[in-house]
Amino acid sequence: MNPVAAQRVSVTTADGLALVTRQIGPEVAEMTVILLHGLLGDRDSWRCQTSHLTSRHPDIRVIAYDERGHGRSGRGCALSNTLGQLARDLDAVIDTTTPTGHIVLVGHSMGAMTILQYLQHHQSCNTDRITGVGLIATAAADITRHGLGRLLATPLAGGACALVAHIRNRRRTAAAGGALWRHAQEGAGAGRPCTPQRDHLWVHRRRHRRARTW
Repeated sequence: MNPVAAQRVSVTTADGLALVTRQIGPEVAEMTVILLHGLLGDRDSWRCQTSHLTSRHPDIRVIAYDERGHGRSGRGCALSNTLGQLARDLDAVIDTTTPTGHIVLVGHSMGAMTILQYLQHHQSCNTDRITGVGLIATAAADITRHGLGRLLATPLAGGACALVAHIRNRRRTAAAGGALWRHAQEGAGAGRPCTPQRDHLWVHRRRHRRARTW
C-alpha cells in the first residue's frame, strides 16, 4: 500500500447535496476510521486526532467530513436537518469513499447521535462492515430534558435559529445588491465616477438645485 497525502473528495447525497470530505492514508486499507464532528464544528475539529492516528498507524485510512450545513458542505433546506437525513448522508459517504474493508465510526455530540441513528434505523449492507464505534459527549435520547440540552426546548432556541436564517438571507440580499451595483457601474462608461455615497449626494443636491460637477 502506498500512502497518499490528504485529498479532498466531494460526496453527493441522495437529495443532491455536496458533502466535502478529507481523506488521509492509503488509497486502499483494511481499516478505515470515519470521523463525524459535532454541532457547529467541521472536519478540522479532528485535526489533532487525525494527525495522531495517521502518524501512529500509517496503515489505516482516516476520513473526516463536513456534515450538511457545516463547513464547506452544502446547506440544504431546513426540513432536511434531521438525524435521519444525517444518517443517510453517512451512508453516502461510506458508499463513495469506503466501498470495501472494515470501518470504525467515531462521533462527537451530534456526530455520535448520527452514528446511533445510522446503526439503529438505517438499513444498509455497510453496517455489517462496522467493527468499532466511538461515542464522545453525546446522548441517545431525551437531550432536551436534562442539563444544558433543556435550552433547546425553549422558544429562545427557535428565535436564535430564526435570527441566523434572517442574517443569512440579509447577506445573500446584500451580495446580490453588490452584483447589481457593479453591473450598473460598468454600464456607466467613462462618465462621472459611480459610488453609492457620491450618487446619493449628487441626487440630493440636484433636488436642491445645487449645481456641482462630480
